Amino acid sequence: MNIDLRPWCIEDAQAYTHNINNPNVSANLTDGVPYPFYVKDAIAFLERVLEADPAQQLHRTILVDDRVAGGITVRKQADIRRGTGMMGYFIGQPHWGQGIMTEVVGRICGEAFSQLSIHRIEAQIFAPNLGSVRVLEKNGFVQEARLRQSILKRGQVQDSLLMARLQPGTALPVWDEVRTPDAPVKAQLPGNLHLRPYQVEDVPQILRLLDNPKMGATLSDRYSYPYTQEQAEAMVSFMVSADRRENLQQVILVDGEVAGSVGISRREGVYRQTADVGYWVGEPFWGRGIMTAVLQRALCEAVGLLQVTRFEAEAFSGNVGSHRVLERCGFTRAGIARGSITKGGEILDSALYELVLNRT
Repeated sequence: MNIDLRPWCIEDAQAYTHNINNPNVSANLTDGVPYPFYVKDAIAFLERVLEADPAQQLHRTILVDDRVAGGITVRKQADIRRGTGMMGYFIGQPHWGQGIMTEVVGRICGEAFSQLSIHRIEAQIFAPNLGSVRVLEKNGFVQEARLRQSILKRGQVQDSLLMARLQPGTALPVWDEVRTPDAPVKAQLPGNLHLRPYQVEDVPQILRLLDNPKMGATLSDRYSYPYTQEQAEAMVSFMVSADRRENLQQVILVDGEVAGSVGISRREGVYRQTADVGYWVGEPFWGRGIMTAVLQRALCEAVGLLQVTRFEAEAFSGNVGSHRVLERCGFTRAGIARGSITKGGEILDSALYELVLNRT
């Protein structure tokens, strides 16, 4: 048996469709790959692949004895995740159980580390897909987190696994564990704390708080220092236009003054039962317990508006305050994504947190 990898071409559309248009294959793929899958879907995918920047995305056809058998992709992530590549793959059912994908993953990792200039490759797979787990483990991937009830596929709720492999020699930080007792989520804010939607008039106060090197150190590069008027205007404009049923973005007010922000946005596809949580509070308001009270209230609002059953958040390895906020709001640590953050020239871990609501 001869196994090869090559770039896709538009002529692969028929063979691509033949391999992926199978309910057993589709069962382990996200909703971005529809079922039934038609040749027109394959052509649309291949046209996007052929236009992709090879320095950002690595797409390969899997050939078995010169016949198309499947595909594998590694996409470089952006912003503070630019050192990570997200991997996805499939292989037609006639080729299962022959060790093909194990060899393919091994080959693509070496190519991706070099071509995409990354130090980490990760894959998020459906937990029941034990074959994929074995493929990754054989190639040095480690399970970093089990994300409970994070997948909704064909009416069935499943866990997912985050698995990752680091390029040999990647230096990781050493940091202390942070553990605080869980606390029940409360809906009541203290009298001097309020949440409201963004307003265009918030730009000057947002700019004043975010134009601070200490703020940029723990946020994504969208908030890097110096933070400009144009960035503040663009951010506030986006927040004002957000659909609150999908993306709940609110300003934190302390005694009527803008103090920070909290955002909870619902995911799509098989991840639609999950909402991502992000927040920040300006330096003048640090250490006052503001964020814990705010997040508790925001979560209560989001459950009804977004119609989700779980929340995810992450915190830089050294951001002890953020770890404490999440754990005090009932989040539990699902795992550590090793070397997943590149910030200020350093490679950092991120702690992955989840809050799973009781299903009734």
